[in-house]
Amino acid sequence: MRLQNVTIVLKRRIKLKQDIGLAVYHVMQSYSDSNQTSEGSGKPYTDLEITDKYILREFGDDIDPIELMWHRDDQDRTIEIIGKTDWSIQLEDSLPTSLNERIFIKRHEWHRVIKGTGKLQLKIHLD
Repeated sequence: MRLQNVTIVLKRRIKLKQDIGLAVYHVMQSYSDSNQTSEGSGKPYTDLEITDKYILREFGDDIDPIELMWHRDDQDRTIEIIGKTDWSIQLEDSLPTSLNERIFIKRHEWHRVIKGTGKLQLKIHLD
């Protein structure tokens, strides 16, 4: 008599999404500006200037793309790129989009930056 391994599988109906790097948000750890990882400051970027109205931020050209994690921020913000770039941003349930136009990100909306070539410098307007 031959024994077979039995596996019980719990099936769940899910909405299909294109294979574009979208993730299941309920299993993500909540990342915010205060707990992203990288050398030195513990963040994958350097803040060049911080005021009550905006933050000037730079992502280096040598950053490992794995450091650019899905995360949420604790306040609304509008992102404006300084110069031209081929880096992009991906918002929750959306395809990646160019950063060459202003992007509004709602408080606690999942998003991530996608690495391009060269450095990325941006101005974050704190709405």
